Amino acid sequence: MEIVKQNLPEVPTVEVSMSVPIAPERQIVFRTFVPQDMDRRDLDELMDRMIGAADRQRAKVELVDLYRHRSIQDATLKNTIADIAKAEAAAKMVPDNRRNAKPSNAQLGTIENLNKTAVTLKQELDRYEIEIAKRWRIVDGDGMACQEAAE
Repeated sequence: MEIVKQNLPEVPTVEVSMSVPIAPERQIVFRTFVPQDMDRRDLDELMDRMIGAADRQRAKVELVDLYRHRSIQDATLKNTIADIAKAEAAAKMVPDNRRNAKPSNAQLGTIENLNKTAVTLKQELDRYEIEIAKRWRIVDGDGMACQEAAE
């Protein structure tokens, strides 16, 4: 076994360690050594870079979930729109034994409820799009997006 000599600094150092959870059962650990007399601004800059890297990794993990949930909502919206079309077609069907038949209150209620559901699903899809855009801004390194996501 070969022992590799490292260039050890002449100045005493301090270990800086940061553990950041990015998802359930996932975390990132950053470890580095800095001189004890490191300037506060330099240390703050180093910590900001580590936090930024962690935020970007967390955003990548969140994007996977957001895209999956958006896909489910989109499929549900499409099914709801198809259900609305079926309910409207059924309401327009006139039985042979009735003249000027109108949709029943139950049919109208079903159509109204389906329309409300469709509006809610569309609003949720819009929210997913906003959250996805925020995460991409974080992944791309936009510091303001990190602040907005935290709020």
